[in-house]
Amino acid sequence: MLGTSEAYGLLAFPPDVPIDAYIQPLPALATFINNTNDVLSFYKEELNGESVNRISLLAACCPCSKGEVLLQLADVAVETHDNVLHILELHARATEVYKQFSRGFVAFHTAFNRYKLDDLDLQLESAL
Repeated sequence: MLGTSEAYGLLAFPPDVPIDAYIQPLPALATFINNTNDVLSFYKEELNGESVNRISLLAACCPCSKGEVLLQLADVAVETHDNVLHILELHARATEVYKQFSRGFVAFHTAFNRYKLDDLDLQLESAL
C-alpha cells in the first residue's frame, strides 16, 4: 500500500475540474491505486525475496496462496476502476482526466525496469 493514494487521487484532477465532480469516487480511486501498485510491484518483490508486502502478508493471514491473493487484488483493482468510471460518468472532463491518470499509472509500472515486468513478456494491451 502506498499510503499516498488519496493524495495521488486528489492531485490527478486539475483545478478546472470541480472537486464535487470527483470527491465521491476518491475511496475507490485510492483502492485502485493501492491494488494496482501492489499487483504490479509483486513480481519484483518476489524476485528480491521481499516478504513484507501486502500480498505476502495477506497470504500469511488467510488460508490462501500468494497467487490467489494476487488475483483477488487484481480483480478488486479492475472492479474499483470500473466503479470510479461509473461514478464519474456524469462529468465528462473528470472522466477523461481519470482515464488519463489510470493509463499513466499503469504505464509507469509497466514501462520502468524497476518492476522487471519485461521479464514476463506480457503482451499488454491498453484496456484502460
